Amino acid sequence: MRGGKVVSERLLGRSCEGSLFVRGLKLLAAFAAATILSAQATAEPKGYMSARWTLIKGDSLSAEPRLVLDGEMVLRNKLLPTALAALKDGLQQGNPKSMSVAAGAQLYAVSSTAGDVIFCAFDTTGESKGNLLVKAVKGTTICFMDNDRNGRFEAYFKAAAGEGLPQVQGAVPKVKNRIPTDLAYDNLPVEQTKADLWVGIKYEQYFNIYGNRMFMIAFGGRGKEQQLTDFAKFKSAGPFPTTVNVLGAKLTVVSVETNGSRIRVDQPISIPEFGVITQTSYTFY
Repeated sequence: MRGGKVVSERLLGRSCEGSLFVRGLKLLAAFAAATILSAQATAEPKGYMSARWTLIKGDSLSAEPRLVLDGEMVLRNKLLPTALAALKDGLQQGNPKSMSVAAGAQLYAVSSTAGDVIFCAFDTTGESKGNLLVKAVKGTTICFMDNDRNGRFEAYFKAAAGEGLPQVQGAVPKVKNRIPTDLAYDNLPVEQTKADLWVGIKYEQYFNIYGNRMFMIAFGGRGKEQQLTDFAKFKSAGPFPTTVNVLGAKLTVVSVETNGSRIRVDQPISIPEFGVITQTSYTFY
């Protein structure tokens, strides 16, 4: 019996007319397929947490189409957390080789369907073998809770966050680590966020037998770019002009050339919040 691992991604966002999410499927080591769907938001179970980011208005639009080459961004918007905080004192776990968060470290808010106050660290560190080197920990973060809302964290837990744009998601742990002495923190204006986070629409035209050219949903930050497996497509054979809608943006393809397409942006990305949820399942055949 052979098995395949399926990764499903869902984009969280809200448009002016309701809620929007995008789903994609990728069958690793076999094939990749994705479609873009829009629907009313489905309610997450109680006690579910997810990182959501606020879109900042991008550049002003131009009435003239421009040549966009393969692999170039058509639109790119800055992302900011829905709330920002900074630790007054650092956290060092009991095990000296465990993760720690430094005093002054910035924390981003994570939404919870149970109303929990959760902030997670952008940056964590850990000690290598022999405690000789302190290095950044990638892919995992420490999240703090202040459910009595007194400006001090009383508990924390570890969470997978991925690299690039943080993607904390899943059930809030029922068992948490108590902090012996509550950690104070300051709320900061989100504009003071140090991390460079973004979402955008990327044009690609790699060879495929269907003659499709694609608009990919790309996002990232902290030196790493990622893409959803979902994409919007149009035929390189036309007819032109043709209009494609992605993330609320309206893109008009005026013509195609060998190395790119001439694209006019008629409407910018128009979802105020962005977030990604990844779900993994296994199939056997």
